[in-house]
Amino acid sequence: MTQYEQKLIFPLYNMIRGKSSAEAIRILWRQGLLDRKGMERGYFVREVARRVREGEMKSLAITNVAIEARCSYEKVRRAVYETEKENKKRVTNGDKN
Repeated sequence: MTQYEQKLIFPLYNMIRGKSSAEAIRILWRQGLLDRKGMERGYFVREVARRVREGEMKSLAITNVAIEARCSYEKVRRAVYETEKENKKRVTNGDKN
C-alpha cells in the first residue's frame, strides 16, 4: 500500500474505529464508499450457488433470486455466468487469488 493510499484510508479508519462491524458497514454505506453493484453481484453469485448446492436447478435458482431481489432474470444470470467465466480464466492462467 502506498503512502497516498494510507492517507486516503486513515480518515475512514478513524470514522469506524471502535464500531461494530455492522455499524462500520452502515457508516461506509452512508458515505457512498461501498460498491453497490459489486455487493449485489456477490450476493447473486453466492445465493444462486447456495440454492444449487441445496438441490435447486440453476435456472430456477436464478429466477428465484431475481424475484426476491426485484430485478431481472438477465441481471442475475449475467452476474452468475460472468463470475464463473472470470473464475475459469483465473484458474486457466494459473492465478488462484
